[in-house]
Amino acid sequence: MALPCVGGISVRDLSLLNRSKVGTATRRGQITFWVSDAHLKRGASHSTAKSGMVVELTILGGIMPSTNKLFAEAIGTFMLVSAVLGGALISGNAAGLGVALCIGISVMAMAWAVGPISGGHFNPAVTLGLAVAGRFANKNIIPYWIAQIVGGVVAAIFFAIILKTKGDLPAGFASNGYGEHSGGGYPLLAALLMEVVQTALFIFVIARVTRTGGAGNLAPVAIGLTLGAMHIMSIPVANTSLNPARSIATAVIEQGWALGQLWLFIVAPLIGGAIGGAIDKYLGDNP
Repeated sequence: MALPCVGGISVRDLSLLNRSKVGTATRRGQITFWVSDAHLKRGASHSTAKSGMVVELTILGGIMPSTNKLFAEAIGTFMLVSAVLGGALISGNAAGLGVALCIGISVMAMAWAVGPISGGHFNPAVTLGLAVAGRFANKNIIPYWIAQIVGGVVAAIFFAIILKTKGDLPAGFASNGYGEHSGGGYPLLAALLMEVVQTALFIFVIARVTRTGGAGNLAPVAIGLTLGAMHIMSIPVANTSLNPARSIATAVIEQGWALGQLWLFIVAPLIGGAIGGAIDKYLGDNP
């Protein structure tokens, strides 16, 4: 059974942090602990009860997400970007079924592997969407974004090193683009609409299957299959981003036109993520 979450940190997390028996969550923002003053950590205020052993903690807004959560996000995003680059540039089926399956399966696997640690976002649009849905603390958005971008860029650098052992890097380096840089010659408007709508649908699926009464342990399957399907539908339009961290990673290596068009693949997925999160919030919990 899921434990209550206060201020973006679960009761379980705080219990492990203080190595103390957790008492009852009394009201929003406060938890009662059976703990001595010596166990209190930075980032919490306290008042000692009459017995001198019962301590009430008020979680403050400045606590950063734990390092293991950020590391999990970086690893997950590394895997996702690796799937993009490996499937597109090494296996050589950038416009076919292979790359879509590679990405979907990779996200599915990492959601099971590290999702219990960080929530398994691996994508700034997912983080923003869940925050808009009221299911992720706003104060943790930027740290998660940084971890995701770092993981993606490290993956891009890794594959650039691998590919350079055979000579020059492939043209485009699987970067997202529109107009002359679109595989199917699609203009900016088509890329913008596709990225916004598909990201909104993707984040909506994530938000619904991870709610109470949703898909439970099978949520990663629904998420991975949805992401794979999105790639099958849209790779020829703009090489399918739906994820600013993925687009930033490849643009950093490609430079030039990829950096010039990068704005769309940051803005559009974030707009789509916010829309998907807002729809999930409107629908609320599953019946």
